[in-house]
Formats: sequence, structure tokens, C-alpha cells
Amino acid sequence: MQLTFRFLIPLVLAAAAFGQQARVLGTVQSAVPTLEVKTDKGELLKVGLADKATIRKVAPGAKDLSGAQTVSLDDLASGDRVLLRGAQTGADFSAESIILMSSREITQKNQAETAEWTKRGISGLVDKVDPTTNSITVMVRATEGTKPVKVTLAEKTDVKRYAKDSVKYSSAQASKLSEIKKGDQLRAMGAKSEDGATVAAERIIYGTFRSAAGVITAINAETKEVTVKDWQSSKPMMIQLSADTTVKKMPNFGGMGGGMGGPPGGGRPQGMPAGGPPAGGPPAGMGGMRPPGGFDPSQMIERLPAVSFADLAVGDTIMIASTPTDKPDRLIAITVVGGAERILTMLAAQAQAGAAGAAAGAMRGGMGGMGGGAGGLDAIMGMPGIQ
Repeated sequence: MQLTFRFLIPLVLAAAAFGQQARVLGTVQSAVPTLEVKTDKGELLKVGLADKATIRKVAPGAKDLSGAQTVSLDDLASGDRVLLRGAQTGADFSAESIILMSSREITQKNQAETAEWTKRGISGLVDKVDPTTNSITVMVRATEGTKPVKVTLAEKTDVKRYAKDSVKYSSAQASKLSEIKKGDQLRAMGAKSEDGATVAAERIIYGTFRSAAGVITAINAETKEVTVKDWQSSKPMMIQLSADTTVKKMPNFGGMGGGMGGPPGGGRPQGMPAGGPPAGGPPAGMGGMRPPGGFDPSQMIERLPAVSFADLAVGDTIMIASTPTDKPDRLIAITVVGGAERILTMLAAQAQAGAAGAAAGAMRGGMGGMGGGAGGLDAIMGMPGIQ
């Protein structure tokens, strides 16, 4: 899990009471023999302690220094987050005060929060916003198919929206029900009904994201930019990766998949229409193709371990979850998933099965017709994790 820094933000404000000395936020790169801190602006500082310097450790989530513990320089370790106060001269920093948050403790708190969102939360695409009942209908993927879940809001429900230029949970901005719209990706956490059909939301985080897929045609390792041939338009699209981008890769299933495998070399998967993967998702009900065991690619992607940018190669088929930009041919990647041929093939087969089922239903006078539902790439790629 990515190490978040949102726990130290309140302490930045608290530290202002000390005066106008330099204040720097950063991550410990090494503690011995010299304390080195990489600032959030990318600058590497060599840190020394001024006379009577103090080092205090606070718990993740602390809003002030009331519960701080005095520790020594030996308690700092690589990966810890620190707030430095003192005097800076070039790359040298003389610290009068160091406020420390242990990377291990932050990770533990992050894991606990993620576990709570997983246990008590749902995520999916917004289908309907009803201000009269103060509720949202969210289409959620499940093993039995896509199903609607009603999310109800109360006066104390904490609603946040991802910032336009960031997918960090810590950067999310306060929002409200009236700003949520159909097609947004949304997570809600709260008390679920026994049948899972409703959630009384305590916290909501949502955002507007765009999903795409294509074959890599060029890679710029220096700028971390990837050019792909977009499945839908067959036109080139520029994908910008950053330090916050998660890169994953689907495993090689070999001969598995019952015809779901794609051709080698990044070619169009079998059954993929020339216009690209379907915009809609797996059809619900009769006629929808679902692999044995209720395989849900979104859950599989979420569980895949992260890989590096270097694991991407020209010819790979990738799926991208991104934040929208002002340029339709340029995306800022949240998540990139390589080896995506089989998932795209599955979507194509589901769309074909759905079309056949709909035609058969029409011949029967409309009985047994297909339900639509939120799915496709948007539902599979999901939204950023709770970081």
C-alpha cells in the first residue's frame, strides 16, 4: 500500500505557532550515519540537530502535539515521515524540532482503514442520484452479476470528491450529494442491510474517472509516458504515468480460458469488434457469459501485486484507469494493467452473448430480455484505493 501523508497535515498548522523558521515535510531516506530527508518537493537534505533540538513522535491521525513522545535520533528509520523545523542553507538543514510519524505505524493504520472499507463498504458506478430521498443508487459488481445498491446519506455523512489533479485520498475535497452525478465512481462505507441492498453511509468518496484500453506502440522511460493505439478510436493516445500510478500485470494463464485467450503480440483479442471493447458491461441475467465460479476481473485486478514501469513493453495490451484531462488524447494514469487481452476478449464475448440474448428475447415478444447495467471497463478498472 502506498504510504500516505495525510496524518501529518494538521501538525503543519500546529507547528506554525513556533514562528517563521523553515518548515519542511519529507521522508527519511537514511538515518545513519547521516540523517537524510527527501522533501515532498524532491529535494534531498542533510539534516543535523541544533542545540537543544527535540525529536517527538506522534501517532498517525494526531491533530496536535499533546500526545507526542520524546524519542531519540536512533528511533528514526528509512521510510518514516517527518516534519522538520529549523534553518535551511542549500541542501543542509539544521533542525530545532523534528516531528516523527513511524512508517510502520502509518502502514498499520492504512491497513486497518482499508480493511474497514473492504468489510463495511461498497464501490461501483453511480446510476441515480435522488435528492428527494437523500440517496444514491450504485451499480455494484458481484459474483452473481451487477446489482443495484441504495446508499442513503444522513446529515453527518462525510462526503468527499477526489481532486481533479490527484487520486490521493488525503487530497480529496469536501463535497455534497448535489455534486454527484450518474457515471461517477463511488465508494461508500457504513452499516449494510442484511441482504446487502442498502448502505447507511458514514463516509463517501467519489470521482469522475475515465477508462481506456489499447496496445502500447511506444514508451518513453525518461518521462514515463506510454503511447497506445486506442481500441475504440484506433488513434494514438498518450498515457502519462507518475509516482502515484499503480502498475499491475495479469498473469499468463497459458492455455486456460476456454477460448478467452488473445493472440500473441498485442493483436486484437478474438471476437473483439473493430470499434474496440464494448462501452457497457456484462449483461445481467439470461444470456450473459460468466466464467465458472463467478470470476470477477475487477476483484482479480485489485488483488494483483504491483509491478514496475519497466515491466511494460511495446506490444502489450493494457487497460488504463485515469483522471480526465482537457485533451481527449491524453490521460493521467491512476492504474495501468498489462496483459489485458483476455479480459477484453471476455468483454467482447459478453457483449456478443448479450446481443444474441436480446435478439432472442425480442423474438419471444420481449420476455426474458437482457438487463443492461453498469459494467465494462469502467466497472472493471474501478477507482483508486484508499491510500
